[in-house]
Amino acid sequence: METLDYDYQVFDSNSQQADKNLSVKFFSMPVKDEQASAEQGRPIYKDVTHAELRIRGDRNNIIHKPVDLAIQRRFPDQWRAYEQGQELTGDGTPLAEWPSMSKSMVEEMRYFGFHTVEHLADARDDVVSKFPGLRSLQQKAKAFMELAKGNAPLEKMQVELETRDSTIAAQASQIADLAKRLDAMDKKASK
Repeated sequence: METLDYDYQVFDSNSQQADKNLSVKFFSMPVKDEQASAEQGRPIYKDVTHAELRIRGDRNNIIHKPVDLAIQRRFPDQWRAYEQGQELTGDGTPLAEWPSMSKSMVEEMRYFGFHTVEHLADARDDVVSKFPGLRSLQQKAKAFMELAKGNAPLEKMQVELETRDSTIAAQASQIADLAKRLDAMDKKASK
């Protein structure tokens, strides 16, 4: 397998900010076992788990490499999801749930490693500048995030009010039940 040069700073394992911009995917890939092939006189392949590290939206900075313990430790959530047969797309609002995205746009963004509105909002400037229309989509994502922050106190208050209303309804039901019991006890006592 050939190895290409890439931007080493982007994939720096000591930078949590760099990791935030990475899309990490684990997959199994057949690799020729040269020794077994020579012994058997025919091509022998074994499945080897690889990691694909890419900057969201950048098709030029991609690393494919066999998974080692360092990769497993660096990306524990993604590794755990891979072992459980799940796809980890990240926390946030899925692009499919965002009204600004059509189904085809969601699939296109997923191909480039963008799975959530937050991924789009946090995309690096050098990546955004390479795709026509991505800058305006990023601005919409940022505006959506700001609006959501503004609505957060309202959402919290709405949940608190619903909780309070259900508590009041439960208490009213208990009071009515107790009143019936007292009424029944009064009727028994007066007889």
